Amino acid sequence: MLERLEPLVRRAVEAVRGHSHVRVVAHHDADGITGAGVVCHALSRASIPFQASIVSRLDGALVEELQGEELVLFCDMGSAQSGVLSGLRTDLVVLDHHPIVGEPVGVLVNPWRVGIDGTYDLSTSGVAYAFARQMADGKRGDNTDLAGLALAGAICDKQWAQGANADILREGVRSGSITTRTGLRIAADRGTTLEEAFLYSVEPYLDFSGDPAAIRGFLGSIGLRPEMELRGLDRESLRRLSSALHLKLLPHAPREVLDGLVGDVYDLNREAVVDAMTFTGLVNAAGYTGRSGLVLSLCLRDASVVEESHRLYRDYQRTLMGHLREVARGSRTLEHIRYYVSGSPNVSGAISTTVMRYLFTDRPFLAVHPLPDMVKISARGTREMVARGLDLSAALRESSQALGGMGGGHNIASGAGIPPGSEEEFLRRVDQMVGEQLSKKP
Repeated sequence: MLERLEPLVRRAVEAVRGHSHVRVVAHHDADGITGAGVVCHALSRASIPFQASIVSRLDGALVEELQGEELVLFCDMGSAQSGVLSGLRTDLVVLDHHPIVGEPVGVLVNPWRVGIDGTYDLSTSGVAYAFARQMADGKRGDNTDLAGLALAGAICDKQWAQGANADILREGVRSGSITTRTGLRIAADRGTTLEEAFLYSVEPYLDFSGDPAAIRGFLGSIGLRPEMELRGLDRESLRRLSSALHLKLLPHAPREVLDGLVGDVYDLNREAVVDAMTFTGLVNAAGYTGRSGLVLSLCLRDASVVEESHRLYRDYQRTLMGHLREVARGSRTLEHIRYYVSGSPNVSGAISTTVMRYLFTDRPFLAVHPLPDMVKISARGTREMVARGLDLSAALRESSQALGGMGGGHNIASGAGIPPGSEEEFLRRVDQMVGEQLSKKP
């Protein structure tokens, strides 16, 4: 399936090879950053100088900053911002997996253009991997060693090994860059104990996450010791642990969470951090907290930043858990949506994702964070809601544009930026649109 992208990818490679310098700009979540990492590896191996930047949004201010560059290559943004990009007077390549809005500007490589579902079957890091394969000249290999980095980005976006992602996994296993095993899908690098794993876990997020005494009590109740290494559990211990977690999550977690709790997990044998879930968590934490130099170094396989990345991850997870406890107490409900006014823009996306998967699954959830110049919105739904007609991308895009803002994304996960003071009207519009969407199907 990945081969379908080749005609588009060839155009992107030709555009890049025609320049002596490339400015790489990526969205600050793990998919955008790992995609940028894949691109930077490919450019370096092709001896093409580049500069990489991690940003939170694509707007007019960013476009003005990029004027005068030879070529700008966007990762994980640009498909829905053709109006903004039309003002960029430079050559342009966009590697993205979000639904396309408007006429593409520059060279757009996007799975939706060739019949691949960008929400579930291929993320931006996978698009970047297709680009890297075409960039390879054979002298330094075929770039299939980057498959693990690409798969990490897909995991960040709650995608697994189906569709075009399955092609990447197969190539990664064949090249030795990925090893698969069966286990609990939780961040647990080599040596991580059961207590340590649950101490910082929001995926899965449980009623004892972050609480050492409660973690030890839970593990003791099923005959497991806190100091046991998670990756070293025998089959019976893993069965007991997964069964107990299912029972805890069963009353409120959506089917997609329960089905994905245990299954294939991946070791990224060429990366500085081996466990894919751990690697993704470190990248997310560094990206959302503005540590672009650190996170790009991690994606470029610099082992010297691993320890600092872990410290930052632990701090980020503790902050996130604090906000999640506040959400449990202080979220607000409209007729068709639930929302929470967040105190930190760095955790808005993670809050909405975790809330939708583990806390409140009865209606779409929006995290609202006021900034001095805008109000940032992050929204999430479930696959079951999408099957009933939910399209958060349309709801946020149309509601934000009506108020002078901008938004978009996927039907299941989307974001927006709106003018300060317009929150109440924005929420009213989204609530109405979501109600209309969900009423169309039984």
